[in-house]
Amino acid sequence: DAEPVLQASFDQNEDLLRRLQAAAQEDAGRGGKVDLGAAFGFGQWNGDTAALVEAKLRLGKLDEADRIFQRVYGRAPRLEFAQAAAQLARDCNAEALAEKWAEMGSQR
Repeated sequence: DAEPVLQASFDQNEDLLRRLQAAAQEDAGRGGKVDLGAAFGFGQWNGDTAALVEAKLRLGKLDEADRIFQRVYGRAPRLEFAQAAAQLARDCNAEALAEKWAEMGSQR
């Protein structure tokens, strides 16, 4: 039952992050790269994101769980995020994703 609520929250955060980044980019001019997600922690691996990924894993929505992790990890590629996600996947019996995410973390 929690999955739709978690997904809506994640989507709202993604939309807010896009709008904030667009505004900051406009303020910075056309040449610079702005990553407010890294600066303020938006869109990173946190309790809400982990809960959403867990819901997807437990519902068997492995592709959706992977897409969410890939998006978040792409913004903040930290070893501890990959390790936490891999452990979550193991706990949910999603070994293939656990291995994939752990490998991603070891490549950084």
